[in-house]
Amino acid sequence: MSKQPNQVQSSPLADLIFEAVARCANCRHDQLTKQSRLVEDLGVDSIDVLALTADLEEELHIQIDDQAFRHLQTIEDVIVSVSMTLETQHPHRE
Repeated sequence: MSKQPNQVQSSPLADLIFEAVARCANCRHDQLTKQSRLVEDLGVDSIDVLALTADLEEELHIQIDDQAFRHLQTIEDVIVSVSMTLETQHPHRE
C-alpha cells in the first residue's frame, strides 16, 4: 500500500528525519512541523540539502537521488520520499 503525504504518521523514521533537518537548518526539533518548508521557512540552501542527503544516506544506509531530493518542499515530502526509498532499497526492513 503506498503512502500519501497526508497519511504520514509519527514514527522512528520521521523522528530521525526531523532531527536531521533540525541539524541542517540549525534549529530545534520542536520548532519543526511536517508542513515546515525547507527553503521558505527554514532557510535551507542547496549546500544544506546535500548535507541532509548525506546525513540520511549514512544513517539509513540508502542511496538518495540528489536531483529529486532538491525538489522536495516540506519535511513531510522528505519523510515520504525517504520512506519510499527505504521500501525500494530495503523492502524487508521495518
